Amino acid sequence: MSAPGLHILLLGPRVIHDDVVGGTKVSFERLLEDLQRRDNLTLSVVNTSRGLRSRGRCMRVWLTATTFARVLASLWRRAASVDVVVWNVSPRGAVLSGAVVWALCRLHQRPLFIRVFGGSFGDELESAPSLVRFIAARTFLRADLLLLETNQLVNDFGANFATAWFPNTRQMPPREQPYRDTCRRLLFLSQLRPEKGLPELLEAAPRFPASVTLSVFGPAMRSFDPRAIDAVPNATYGGSVPPGRVAAILEAHDALVLPSRNEGYPGVIIEAFQMGLPVIVTPLAPIRELVTDGEDGLYVTMASVNSLVKAVVRIAGDDQLFRRLRAGALATGERFRSDRAAARLDDLCRQVSTSMS
Repeated sequence: MSAPGLHILLLGPRVIHDDVVGGTKVSFERLLEDLQRRDNLTLSVVNTSRGLRSRGRCMRVWLTATTFARVLASLWRRAASVDVVVWNVSPRGAVLSGAVVWALCRLHQRPLFIRVFGGSFGDELESAPSLVRFIAARTFLRADLLLLETNQLVNDFGANFATAWFPNTRQMPPREQPYRDTCRRLLFLSQLRPEKGLPELLEAAPRFPASVTLSVFGPAMRSFDPRAIDAVPNATYGGSVPPGRVAAILEAHDALVLPSRNEGYPGVIIEAFQMGLPVIVTPLAPIRELVTDGEDGLYVTMASVNSLVKAVVRIAGDDQLFRRLRAGALATGERFRSDRAAARLDDLCRQVSTSMS
């Protein structure tokens, strides 16, 4: 017997023209694509993207305010005709807007799932004023389900609120190029921000083995000057990468380097795993849930140039280790396929809809 029809209203950030394409937008677009393939499922979508690239402060404030008003108006207009509302939002967006979104869903008596991107939700809430935390605990934290990206967040919030683990996921295509036996081509693929560990990576690059190169891809942000990449002899900058080219970029490299200082479950790590690239990363708490040192990647000390150099020398000089890490990366990547996440969200929505009917 086929599942009964279900109508979900999804609020989330979509990729729009002339805007920075971050991991949250890629993740949301991928979820939409997989949900659209599900049977007996109708989707309505409200785009929460604001298009803030290369704009002045006043314009950013204006766009934020008008986008928020547009999203709330769409939510109010559409909520009455759907079975479940699923809000895909950043930690800061949840803290600032959660009470209003929760109230509108309650007025329409519609179940609300809040999917919070990244691993900093607890920190964002903790740093908020006490009044904001008080309101949060009595409004949006009591949503029908909080979909949280890390197990640590599930443990932190699960004692008092309804939570479920909903990690970042990807669905990379089958690899077309053959695997290489040695690790020589390193890749950094992320927004160009200092907190991604790019300054120390560029400082370390000249000390890599002579045969090792570093390719940097990603949108240039205000906090980092991409001309610094051109000053490194064995590093090149390839610019921003549209989602459709990510697989080809990954295939052209052997390992991903992302020595970040703050992350959730980086989507690019999952993409790298699914394309057979081991990773060199910092052991942040969320990343430790995703990457196992010595099995699918190598850990480096945060902000340590020497640690980065040692890790690259190790993986470039030990072909057996490299191949073992690649096999582990492929195995880990399979656990984070987005079609599985879409099936789980479909099931969770049907459960809450049935319980309220």
